Amino acid sequence: MPRSLTLKGQQKCSLHSIGINLVRKRNCAFTILELLVSIAVLVILILLVSRLFISAAAVITSGNRRMDADAQLRPLFDRIAVDFSQMVRRSDLDFFGKNTAAPNSSGGTMGGNDQIAFYSCVAGYYPTPSFQSPISLVGYRVNSDSNGRSFNKLERMSKGLIWNGVSSSYTPILFLDSASTTTIANKWPAAVSNSTTDSDYELIGPSVFRFEYYYLLSNGSLSDTPWNTSTGHTSVSGMQDVAAISVCIAIIDPKTKVVR
Repeated sequence: MPRSLTLKGQQKCSLHSIGINLVRKRNCAFTILELLVSIAVLVILILLVSRLFISAAAVITSGNRRMDADAQLRPLFDRIAVDFSQMVRRSDLDFFGKNTAAPNSSGGTMGGNDQIAFYSCVAGYYPTPSFQSPISLVGYRVNSDSNGRSFNKLERMSKGLIWNGVSSSYTPILFLDSASTTTIANKWPAAVSNSTTDSDYELIGPSVFRFEYYYLLSNGSLSDTPWNTSTGHTSVSGMQDVAAISVCIAIIDPKTKVVR
């Protein structure tokens, strides 16, 4: 075979193989459209995952806030339950509450936050370490004094009482008689006021701004009056018609200021 023909044949084969390789390389590459679609899909996936994490974080944060609110309310309700369960329910002892009237301390309708004051067999702050009686004057209120440190916060009074006849300097347990001087409102004005200061008040609900309660009567109905009018009763008379007291509390989250 002539030499010139051999070289020409080799050149043709080489050019042909190069052309095939170039075509193969072009077939294996991505087009601009494919790259744009891939980037768009990746961005969508990233957005979906980020939204998922944001939603999960919001749910966890909300749950933690609710647990914080419950952690503050649980001991508060426990304290109220103990005070109510140890309440001295006698017709010859005063009780100050919503819609109470003479011969007891007059409570009225109590617009806004409610108040309550009663005698209970719980420990209190006694004026002297001796001659302590087992009874204290207990009260709950939301402080309305805008100049006080406990403004719009729930306070509890626990005034320890001494035995009757022990000392003329301190007021003992008083039994009701025909005179209004034996009522809680007359002897302890701070117990029936939502702004009067008293050293025996302590902050018990720093995030509680709303305090309301209703009387559950023995006939099963809720009432804002502590006696059953259908039976002809017109006074508290030792809470004879009240089976329980239902308490409603509103609390605000201290971090976000959201009502719970």
